[in-house]
Amino acid sequence: MMSVHYLVYLGVILCVQFFGSGAVDENIEYVTGNQFYDPRQVKEYNDYGSVSLFPFRLPDRVSDVRWQLMKHRSNSKCPHLTFHVALQNGSFPIVNPLNESFPDHMYRSNPDMVTYEIADDLTLILFIKNPNPGYWFLTAWLPHDEDDRIKQEGLSTECYYFLQAIMTYRQIASVQTLNDIASTPYRLHENETFVIFRYFAELRVKSIQVSITGCVTDNEPGWCPISLSFEANRFPLESEPILKCNTSKDDSCSFTVSDPWQDSWYYLRVNKTKNGPLTVDFNVEISVTACTQFPTKSLAQLTAKDELLWYRRTNMSDEANHAYETVKERWTVVNERITGVYEEATFITPPDDNHLYILSPDELQIPEEMALCPKTISLSSFEGQSSPFKTWIRSDNNTDLYTVPVNGQIIAKFFMDPVLDIGGTMKIKANIDSENTTTHNHNITIAFCLMRGSPPPGSNCSSEFGFTIRSDDPVTWHIPFPAGGWWYMSMQALCVPTLSNNQCPSSVVSRLQLSMIECIDICGPNGGCHVYHQDGFRLYGCVCQNGYGGWACTDDTHAWSRAYFLTQVLLLTLSNIFFILPVILAMYRHFFAEAVVYFCTLIFSTFYHACDSSKFCIMDYNTLQFCDFFASFMAIFVTLIVMAKLPSSLKQTLHMLGTFGLALGTTYNRFSLWAAVVPIGFGVIVVLSSWGYRWNKRRRCYPTKRRWLLYIVPGIVITSAGLLIFAFFETESNYQYVHSVWHACMAFGVLLLLPPRTRKDRNSDDMWSVVQTETYTPMGTGVHDAL
Repeated sequence: MMSVHYLVYLGVILCVQFFGSGAVDENIEYVTGNQFYDPRQVKEYNDYGSVSLFPFRLPDRVSDVRWQLMKHRSNSKCPHLTFHVALQNGSFPIVNPLNESFPDHMYRSNPDMVTYEIADDLTLILFIKNPNPGYWFLTAWLPHDEDDRIKQEGLSTECYYFLQAIMTYRQIASVQTLNDIASTPYRLHENETFVIFRYFAELRVKSIQVSITGCVTDNEPGWCPISLSFEANRFPLESEPILKCNTSKDDSCSFTVSDPWQDSWYYLRVNKTKNGPLTVDFNVEISVTACTQFPTKSLAQLTAKDELLWYRRTNMSDEANHAYETVKERWTVVNERITGVYEEATFITPPDDNHLYILSPDELQIPEEMALCPKTISLSSFEGQSSPFKTWIRSDNNTDLYTVPVNGQIIAKFFMDPVLDIGGTMKIKANIDSENTTTHNHNITIAFCLMRGSPPPGSNCSSEFGFTIRSDDPVTWHIPFPAGGWWYMSMQALCVPTLSNNQCPSSVVSRLQLSMIECIDICGPNGGCHVYHQDGFRLYGCVCQNGYGGWACTDDTHAWSRAYFLTQVLLLTLSNIFFILPVILAMYRHFFAEAVVYFCTLIFSTFYHACDSSKFCIMDYNTLQFCDFFASFMAIFVTLIVMAKLPSSLKQTLHMLGTFGLALGTTYNRFSLWAAVVPIGFGVIVVLSSWGYRWNKRRRCYPTKRRWLLYIVPGIVITSAGLLIFAFFETESNYQYVHSVWHACMAFGVLLLLPPRTRKDRNSDDMWSVVQTETYTPMGTGVHDAL
């Protein structure tokens, strides 16, 4: 791969070359467009959900496009980090920064993906000549930090990194359209170096032939100094000509494209191959061979190049017979070969004076000798509420069964939405249906080949994705992030008898299940499938646990052992049992509100860590995380308030203020140090103020020296030690040990810092005597009560 510095330099040179003035044909009119994103944060790569996505959309007829990527740092003191970016057309790039393994039977194809690195504060400029139209997706991420320390926000310089992306493209304003009815004349003037045409290839096209005829050069008659380039969806490159013409006026040069992209635009570029003031005149002819052909033109336009698409009908009306005889006579004059097979043609509805009536291709019954392409079966989709969220079945019979002729081929065609479907995973499950196929004494195989844009040609799978099944055991493949558009799955059956006197069946029944799922195997037992939404796109990715990694959490290179897993889960959950002691002591000293807070801290911390370190989640992970942080902060706050020994009304008021303040801080950013420092600092001020007031009023140490030495100082030391360990010594590798110590320190610190009961509480025998009740005696009832 080229270095980043070279890429930046190369990008600048290309931009000058293609975007500068005087670098293009002056006779071609261009329009420009752009799309830009404000700086977006780029994060360290942990899983696919941590990448930053920049979707771009290019229109048709774009001749060149440039991306300008600029790095930003939140603080000049932040170190320079290398940005990694990947760019791909059609779907999201499948990147693997951690070099993890992929699951079996997963097809990963990134033929158009390019990756780059941006070092220091350089600006990367990417340039692509003649790009494909549609969506382009750029992803960016930071390399994984080898330092596994868990950094608490607010204790060091916060470093955030951002990427700003700007796309600028140039589009040819108009392109002349070719047709397959008549030739198109054109003159390349002296000041023109090339011209671009386009032709729309419809569905069910077998081949496209492009011919140059009547080529004349004014300065050198009998010579045709042009070259031809032909490309689907995008402008062809000048450096990759298909054919160079060198013909006389009466000769023609031509080429044929077999099995072209269907329902797509093809672009033809005609270039002068000789410099100088030459004027070249020529004609462009397009000849199309359809898979199943029929003259859809009026009868007056029928020519020898048109062929018939057949369908059968047993009962013909007199009008249909008359129309048949009329058209037959016209075709007899045109082409004798067609007359021979036309004797069997019939019409299901009589034509009018000028046009033939036809059915849709799926409804027609075509003789095998007239079909130039394999039978194509259209699939329709329906959406489900859960995985799979989309399934394709046959449109004609609403099943997933296909009859494949032995030594023959059929094709299933389906459409992938370029926005809604590309973020999931295409699941392909196939097997031979044993209920409808006799496999005894036969070796039957079915070869599958999947291609996008055009049907797989012939018997060889030119696509990178193909597989074979040999039994009724299902074979499953997954294709994450498939590109949008038309997809074609071909099926070819082969049969070899195991005994010499056995004959193979004429066809084999295959079951092909096509669907879109969220994640492969829902990420297995060691991960969870998460959905991410960015700029209207929905994509799914796995978040792995227990040391597993990879696209579907199947990479066990760094997997935890069972003993390590149990140690982590048990330490992080059972260490919360220490909070039983503060709960009991608070109840004993009649601090009931505080006891409730300590109990909630015990419960939420236990279930949060059970969910975080394993898959035992009683509710949503984010909800449990919020409750854990909030209860922990609240436990410290109410302990400080109860230490201040305030009047009941003031204490309740501060509890409410602390509750709302901690809820706000925890919701805003629960990982920030300030979310806990502000309310806890306020509680410390309240305690010191209350103690200072009592100290000044009594003129002696408050609390007593004995309580300072035996309870308060040890409690502060233990709590401070827990905070220091939590803030500075936690790493990914020792998290379960250090965090469990933090739980214990918090529990024992609260246990020591809880103040004793007030004298009124000591004189109470039970908790209900604490509640002060007043008896109201109505007037006029005192005598009766006294009696």
